[in-house]
Amino acid sequence: MSDDMRQEDTNMKFKNLPQKEQEGYVINYTDPIKIKIYLLCYQNVEKAIKKLKENDKDALSIDTIIRREDTEEHIKASANDTIPVIKVLISEGKYFHKKRDYQTLAELVEKESRALNMIPKEFVTDELVDHAIKHQKYLHVRDIPARFMTAKRFVTLCKKDWSAVNWLSQYIDLLSDENLLEVICENSGGLREIPIERWNKDLLYHYLEYCVRNYKDTGFTDYMIKLPDELKDKVFYQCCCMTGGFHYSKIPENLKKIVISWKLIAETIRRWDIYDRGNGNHMYYNGLGWMLQYLPEEFKSKEVCLEVCKRYPYAIRYVPNEFVEDDSFWNELLSNGCYTPLLNLEKDQEKHLSNKYRDFKKEVTKDDELHNGSYNPKTKEDWKLFLSKHGAKITEMPNKFLTVDMLLIAMRSNSFAVERNTDIIDKLPDVDKESFWKKVVEEKLFNKPISVPDEYMTEDVICEWVKGKYCYDTNDISKVYRTENVLVEFAKAHPDRFTFGYEEQTQSLIDTMMSLQTKDICKGMYLKKVRPDLRRKELVDELCISVPREMISLDTITKEQIDGIISRFPGLIVEAPMWYIRELRTDGEHNSAKNMEDKKMSLSSENNSLIDGPLNVPLKKQIEFTDIEVDEWEQISLFDLLGA
Repeated sequence: MSDDMRQEDTNMKFKNLPQKEQEGYVINYTDPIKIKIYLLCYQNVEKAIKKLKENDKDALSIDTIIRREDTEEHIKASANDTIPVIKVLISEGKYFHKKRDYQTLAELVEKESRALNMIPKEFVTDELVDHAIKHQKYLHVRDIPARFMTAKRFVTLCKKDWSAVNWLSQYIDLLSDENLLEVICENSGGLREIPIERWNKDLLYHYLEYCVRNYKDTGFTDYMIKLPDELKDKVFYQCCCMTGGFHYSKIPENLKKIVISWKLIAETIRRWDIYDRGNGNHMYYNGLGWMLQYLPEEFKSKEVCLEVCKRYPYAIRYVPNEFVEDDSFWNELLSNGCYTPLLNLEKDQEKHLSNKYRDFKKEVTKDDELHNGSYNPKTKEDWKLFLSKHGAKITEMPNKFLTVDMLLIAMRSNSFAVERNTDIIDKLPDVDKESFWKKVVEEKLFNKPISVPDEYMTEDVICEWVKGKYCYDTNDISKVYRTENVLVEFAKAHPDRFTFGYEEQTQSLIDTMMSLQTKDICKGMYLKKVRPDLRRKELVDELCISVPREMISLDTITKEQIDGIISRFPGLIVEAPMWYIRELRTDGEHNSAKNMEDKKMSLSSENNSLIDGPLNVPLKKQIEFTDIEVDEWEQISLFDLLGA
């Protein structure tokens, strides 16, 4: 029998095997990187295991993984069919990955992406390869043995793996034009892998049609794409220009007159409006500026320039000067809210503006600088306008412009910047300071009330302020105004912030704070911050039951309360305070001494001999130390350790 016939016979045997009958034993290995998995025959498995362990020092154990219940006779009958698979796996010692529960080769290729290259070549079949491609979510081209690669499989892999097109040149001969078209339509990155001699007009035109219909860039901006010059005709350039204006820059001068038309320009602009980034169908670069830059002068009409500048304002630099001089051109742009082109004029173009729009450009530029903070104010009115948008710039204002109104304008824009630079406020006369602070309190312009002098602040204003989202800490309030009313309002507005000092706490405040907590763990945490005389005993007793771990470390907890916790949760003894452990040790030593005295009195009252007496006592009762018995020592050994 020839090798090919033998191979075919083996493949047929494997294909006809039920999956369950490929089950067997798995050898486990110690090295996680070098894990070998063998499927062993049911017959004489002990001998195979013994041989493997003798020849391989890494062999660790063997597990039976037979998921079906079957008779011994049936197992032995199926063994003859599985022996070819077993022999090859054992003899070649193929390395698989970490899994240990593979029952069939089909299951193996489902779970391990590189399994097809690891399975002995005699047992890799077309069905097994197709099974792997179907069930593997991420399967690399290199994971398929080259002899099994077909055009259909390669196309399928290109759809599943974006990087598969990098192997296009290796398998290009397998692919028909239809297959190749399917690949590059799926991923234009494959264009660079196509040899120049493989291109033809039908393939190119079908690809261009796909890009035009689906609003996808053709990808021919890549300089590594090898396309024959004879195929770069009118159709090629028109399709490329429709999908992206950048391609206008690639049109040869001798072809511009036959390629560019009013219809092509209108289509390029129309596609800009349709481009949809959200759905992924879009031209991935801004091409209208390139289009206007490389259009012949006869196509740079007023209408084209207007439509381009509305969509891409930075293209204004490529607009002919005759339209820059035309007020109607600017009237059209500005009526559509397009001010950016006016800001992006080149210096040479500004000379061609009419007086009307030259003055208007100054206003637009001023607004833009005010917005981004680059404006350079000169007069008092300029500073008012500037500070209304950038209050932090108050530090740069000359002192001659400093007034109450200026400070208030800056405060309305950025109160924090003014409060942080109090030296600016100090420059005001005392009379102006008073009117300034009154106005700040009246309009609630302050960032933190502590920044306002006490004589100008009121309790009602602070009560309103503590309800705001920017109130984080009672330290932001002057001590004069940390009254019970203010702090209770603070607690109601922010029950998650316990920032009250001992001297500020009252019973009403603490009761309010605790009543607002929805979780006992929060009550336990906050109770540790409460002044001891304000901790209600009934609340402590309640929390000792619900959150004992939190309460056992409370500084005012009593021995009785800890006893109750330990009786319910003995494991918390390790978290008990040291004074409690010392008390237990003292009690234990006292009880031990008392027990020893009682023992001596009991022994002295008996007439038994000292030798025979202990024989009637349990063994561990005979073991005594100089100061404590075994039972007592076992009870407090942990305490002795903690107290050491």
